[in-house]
Amino acid sequence: MSLTPRAARAAVLLTLLPAAVWSATTGGQAAEPLALACSADTPTVPLGGNVTLKAWARSSSGRALRYTWGATAGRIEGRGAEAHWTLAELRPGTFAATVTAGDGESTSSECLVRVTVRRDAGPRGLSRETGQSFLPPGQSEAAFMFFSWNPLLAWEVGGQAHTEGLVMVAMVGFVWAAMRGREWLAALALACAVYAKLVLLPLLCLYLCFVLRRRAARAIAIAAVVAALGVVLMLPFWQGAATVRRPMGTLVADSTLTARSLTDFVVWLVRPLGEQVGRNVYWVALALGTVLLGWFGLRAALRARSLQQVLRDGLVFFLLYDLIAAPWFQSWYMLWLLPLALAEEDERWRTLVAVYSVLALVQYGLPLDPVTYLVINIVVLRMLYPLLRSSPAAEALEATPVATA
Repeated sequence: MSLTPRAARAAVLLTLLPAAVWSATTGGQAAEPLALACSADTPTVPLGGNVTLKAWARSSSGRALRYTWGATAGRIEGRGAEAHWTLAELRPGTFAATVTAGDGESTSSECLVRVTVRRDAGPRGLSRETGQSFLPPGQSEAAFMFFSWNPLLAWEVGGQAHTEGLVMVAMVGFVWAAMRGREWLAALALACAVYAKLVLLPLLCLYLCFVLRRRAARAIAIAAVVAALGVVLMLPFWQGAATVRRPMGTLVADSTLTARSLTDFVVWLVRPLGEQVGRNVYWVALALGTVLLGWFGLRAALRARSLQQVLRDGLVFFLLYDLIAAPWFQSWYMLWLLPLALAEEDERWRTLVAVYSVLALVQYGLPLDPVTYLVINIVVLRMLYPLLRSSPAAEALEATPVATA
């Protein structure tokens, strides 16, 4: 059957119309693929290790991005541009993870990351394995030496017999278990540290925020078990409400207790003006320090999306406490930083903590307060400031803000 000229022209128009519309709306060009880069926080892990993966993409139209993660083995859980890859049940070998990104208009090519699960040989120990769990070869040995040869640790535990020795065992156990994805064991180890030193409670809350983002029911169950553990530990010593008031009393502010802190220095300066002025200065300084810690703690809880971020923010929180907020400071307080710095991949943070611990030990030999602790705090704060301002090197792609999948 032949078509009339009018019908033929109509058929041609109907055929070309969709192409004309597409050409007008897109400029006649196919959408360019998105630029995508990806990396792992470490290229190798020991048996039972975990890896955090990150991706960086950029949409030319500024649209929100969605990421899709996959892996050849193990369990991978993607949270937008970041994913947690659990390799706990895998044998030694090299495995791959993939990620793609899309903005609704165009998609990226697949980005591939390879990670090797290695079989480590040689001496074992919590501090050594903790460093090896996240750090590449070469850095893990340095982290182990940083911890095990720390002079302040040896002095406080061996020479002073402070309870920080027990706290260190619990906190190293926490970091080791957390980095291997054993959330229950990590939380229970950290709970033991908290019940030895209540001031470590913010770190436990921060870790629970991290678990809550991943598994809400598990985080609630862990919190309940930790609370129950506290009750069990308290029962043998229960003598009514006074049993709770005694340990809580260590957290209550007392304007007569200041030592080796910025607050102590300011109170010392205004001492000629009378005791009441000193007390007023104390409460103002305490309020400012509390606001600082509260602001940073809230910020840390809101961005607790990876274990590395939790450990880094925990380290910064207690640095701010020791250097600025605490009205009463003793040298052994900074030992709480050692396990958190043990797994820090950026060696500048371990250098900062190492310098701080050595200077804190110097206070015993040079008790020239307030000169001694002022010099120590200024030196450490000067080292801390550029670290807080520096941005991760992995942001070189200058990715635009993205929406989590």
